[in-house]
Amino acid sequence: MPLTETRRKLAALQSFDVVSTVTAILNENADLIVGLIRGQLGSKGKTGLGEPTKARLGAFYQFATIRHKKLESGLGGVIDFVTMYDSGAFYASLNLKVEGQVFNVESNVPYFEKINAWNDGVLIDMDKDNLELLSQQIVVPQLKEIFNTQVIGV
Repeated sequence: MPLTETRRKLAALQSFDVVSTVTAILNENADLIVGLIRGQLGSKGKTGLGEPTKARLGAFYQFATIRHKKLESGLGGVIDFVTMYDSGAFYASLNLKVEGQVFNVESNVPYFEKINAWNDGVLIDMDKDNLELLSQQIVVPQLKEIFNTQVIGV
């Protein structure tokens, strides 16, 4: 490899910003990330710690809620575990916020703080399985592809 090519690759390596690249990858995959959280709640009924989601009194619905939910369809009708799905407003309000090396899924519904507190503040944190999936199937392959294109020149 000629010295000029080595210098070019070294300069490209020195200028490669991993943090901003990962931030861009997360932002580009915001819908997928929010979808993983929705699935974690709706399909598994799990918090970010992998524990069952809880309604006000625990990881179950009260009798009156069950009676109401039996009249609903889809996620609104699930009674086997707490989905936090009623009108769909909470699920629709979920959005991704990325700042530097930290990303969070947030909600702006007025009752979010209450339902998040019932779940030890980790209601919409990503569980271990989803974090691994995001890392291994999305972030690492895309980071590798960008690195190879920008630095290695492949």
